[in-house]
Amino acid sequence: MRLGAWIAWVVVAACGGQRTSPQMAGAGDLATEGGGVGIGSGTGTGTDAGTGAGTSTGGEDRPMEVVTAKAHADGNHYGLDVRAPGTVSVGGNGELEVVLLVKDGYHINDEFPYKLKTAAEPAGVVSFDKAELARGDGTYTKSEARFHARFAGARPGAAKIGGTIALSVCTKKECIVDKVALEVPVTVR
Repeated sequence: MRLGAWIAWVVVAACGGQRTSPQMAGAGDLATEGGGVGIGSGTGTGTDAGTGAGTSTGGEDRPMEVVTAKAHADGNHYGLDVRAPGTVSVGGNGELEVVLLVKDGYHINDEFPYKLKTAAEPAGVVSFDKAELARGDGTYTKSEARFHARFAGARPGAAKIGGTIALSVCTKKECIVDKVALEVPVTVR
């Protein structure tokens, strides 16, 4: 047993006590459930984002890259998924994707003026190409609506990005109209 501990010490010492390759958080490393950052309204919330920090063998902290920031919520006969890159560089671009999926026999309302009003808090860290995406900016099928909002990193910092989506899902007998607030975290480096 002592020989095994000595061999491990020699291997670590030979590497200088440091990692030999950079560490990236994979999708499996990022999953967290619960509140915090997520989607307002609806019956459920969740997030899928990394913490942005890790530790190395040598005792120094090294940041871990967040691959994507995601959130999901279930509403009345629909679900919403939101996704954006977890990090962007100053001057770099990213895309916020909002997907509405209908369920329970409902469908996308062909006549409703869907829109996504974008938002970033605090202001100035991220800027969106458009303050509001109208129905014509989205793509639609019978069971799905998608919006893609491009944004740029304006200055270093952490922000919550998203906005408010106006939506409607219908059956032959009824239509449900809702406005849902959305947000996910993003870090500009």
